Amino acid sequence: SDVCSSDLYFGNSSIGKSITLHVANSVWGKKIHTWRTTDNAAESLARGSNDGLLILDELSQVGGDHADAMSYMLGNGQGKARANKKGEARRISEFKLIFLSSGEIGLETKLSESRNNRKLKAGQTVRFIEIPADAGKGMGVFENTYEFEEPGKFADHLKELSMRYKGTLIDAWLQIIANDK
Repeated sequence: SDVCSSDLYFGNSSIGKSITLHVANSVWGKKIHTWRTTDNAAESLARGSNDGLLILDELSQVGGDHADAMSYMLGNGQGKARANKKGEARRISEFKLIFLSSGEIGLETKLSESRNNRKLKAGQTVRFIEIPADAGKGMGVFENTYEFEEPGKFADHLKELSMRYKGTLIDAWLQIIANDK
């Protein structure tokens, strides 16, 4: 598919939004970035994550205008048109992504902080799915903490395992694909 999949986990502080990103990242083993980046850097991050996962944490770190532009760029799977030194059009960057993000507020609220009090457009709602992070069980993102006494200890355990094994699953999967005849 030529479509980019984008999800934003949003909710109150310290409920485990970032840990969900770490667990997802454990499959791919890539770096988790923040929204606090320039347009050009975000486009470069997207190109570098082509056919894979791009994670941006903390939507609150950018202004509404920047969030608006980046959500469209990442959702459309294509960068900005540019000219070379001779004024001729350069090839436009294209990418297909699984894009995950987090923030204390959703994209719609973030856009309302823009200079022109932007509104969420229908195209953004399909490209950028907002998912409430609170599971409603009084434990933030978790429905169960298994043998752990509290959600924070479970989150710490998941983060430790995510860091220890990050990238091993995708490596094993790619090895299977490469050897499948």
